[in-house]
Amino acid sequence: MTIMVTTLVDRITLVPALGIVVSRVLLATVKGLFQAEEHNVSYRDYVFASVLRGLFTVLTIGQLQYVNPLPTVSSYLHLFHLRLLFKPFIDSYKAYCKKNQLQPIVEDIPNTDIKGFWLGSKDSAQYSMVFYHGGGFVLPGLPLHVDMLARWVEWSNGRLAIFCPCYTLAPEGVYPLQIAQSVEALRHVLSLPHRSPESVLLGGDSAGGNLVLAVLSHVSGHPHPQDQIVRPLEIPAPLKGAITIAPWVSTDDTKFKSMQQLADIDCVNSTSGRYWIAAYRGSGVDDQYIAPELASPGWWSGCRVSSFLTTTGNCEFLRDSVVDTARKVQQGAKHVDFKLVVAPGELHDAPLTPKPSGLLDQLGDACQEGAIRKWIKSRLL
Repeated sequence: MTIMVTTLVDRITLVPALGIVVSRVLLATVKGLFQAEEHNVSYRDYVFASVLRGLFTVLTIGQLQYVNPLPTVSSYLHLFHLRLLFKPFIDSYKAYCKKNQLQPIVEDIPNTDIKGFWLGSKDSAQYSMVFYHGGGFVLPGLPLHVDMLARWVEWSNGRLAIFCPCYTLAPEGVYPLQIAQSVEALRHVLSLPHRSPESVLLGGDSAGGNLVLAVLSHVSGHPHPQDQIVRPLEIPAPLKGAITIAPWVSTDDTKFKSMQQLADIDCVNSTSGRYWIAAYRGSGVDDQYIAPELASPGWWSGCRVSSFLTTTGNCEFLRDSVVDTARKVQQGAKHVDFKLVVAPGELHDAPLTPKPSGLLDQLGDACQEGAIRKWIKSRLL
């Protein structure tokens, strides 16, 4: 289980820090009247991103893990509601199960000290996905993640079950521990009865998308060099598919234009990005596993997946790095059915905020959630 890294200083300075956040948000409500339209972002999304950006850039990792301040997007009336308790991903899952009168299915992941949980029926579903949650490697998965994945199961008409490993958060655990745990989660799912690579998928958003790419590298001819930590895993056939939502692929915030142009628009920027990646990197050095955009197209020539969807928002900080990496994957992995969707007007991790099903069908690939729904229905039904 992940341990809070909150210090006494973090707690003492929390209230003044939140005061700074509130002042920045108030300023954003005014700036948004002009900047939101300029960037083709809704005013509501602009203000919400400003709230998160303020929290991410002002609060320390310890304060974020103590407050876990991400509000419920479905109700902006609760925008400033802070739950002064670190809430593990499994607790969010159990709350979802209780609300929906479901029996929680939580399992130990062999060769690790972490657990994972299931959405959907792992016994009757035709396909299984291992999903790695986002949060900059420092925040737990959210109730929004659970809700989003439940929608994916619904869209598949129950043909998909999703396993979510609760990997160790930084800085308690540092690279490559999270990759090792992600590999073991995949090994665990592949070991289940009636499971073969052709029936297993990978998925992840933001930092979780980074882990998807790291795991794919590991099983596709580039085993991680620290094999005493990241155990080798050979798979006899390509995986069924992979979905990455706004994957975090670069540690160089000077290399891509969107990281300068959209730093004051999106919820993540260089300040939080540098801080969080440093916590994850530890004493390691940037490589193709920490920063997948460093990999050449040839790196992906043996990519062990049949179908691959990558999405990003046109107005998000990570956009150009995601597009650059996606094109390298597409160029190198010519055998893979690869699709990149850049959704207009959307910010980071937009699929966490649900849209009505009818609107998703209408928008299709014009929004990330619609593209994911379309991809699931075309690949898994």
